[in-house]
Amino acid sequence: MLIDGLPLGSWHKLDKFRELQHFSIAQNYAEDVTDANLNALSKLTFPKLRQVSLAYAFHVTDSGLNALTNCPTIEGLQLIGLAITDHGLDTLATAFPSLKGINVEECRFLSATGFLALGKSSTIKEVGLSLGPLSQSEIERLIASLPNIMRWDIYDPNGRLSVESLRKIVSGKTTKVYIQDKNHFVSRIGELMPIP
Repeated sequence: MLIDGLPLGSWHKLDKFRELQHFSIAQNYAEDVTDANLNALSKLTFPKLRQVSLAYAFHVTDSGLNALTNCPTIEGLQLIGLAITDHGLDTLATAFPSLKGINVEECRFLSATGFLALGKSSTIKEVGLSLGPLSQSEIERLIASLPNIMRWDIYDPNGRLSVESLRKIVSGKTTKVYIQDKNHFVSRIGELMPIP
């Protein structure tokens, strides 16, 4: 279900969609979504909800993310551009029992220390992030320190990451690393391919 322009006072009406499995907000509506919207959503019952996309909801913070913990069936969260912090990463690792994958690209308040909290999760296997404030050595440390993460998708629009260096870290492991550049090409350990 794609939500576009629904006033906060009407979010309770979504309760009639009990079979809902996928929930996302339209990109042009994302700036209007706040923690209050997620608090309203968390009070509804969606026993089959598996995927939630809140991409570019810049005003959603750790508080809104915490409200979503009332939906224990969530397996995937697209959180691109949210105002979550390292505390939010800890919440993802400890309070979502079914969570398998997250995308936190362009979340500007996250640090390497916060990502290390993902080691507390036995279910999270895929992580998408932006290079942003992280350095090459911090990315390498995360990949080496979090063997439970089997796939890393790293958005690196300025081409700062060394693919060769990352190849050495994942050599002989089942971990996969994909790097997306500004032209939407993905490098998988040096092999270029367009995004499907």
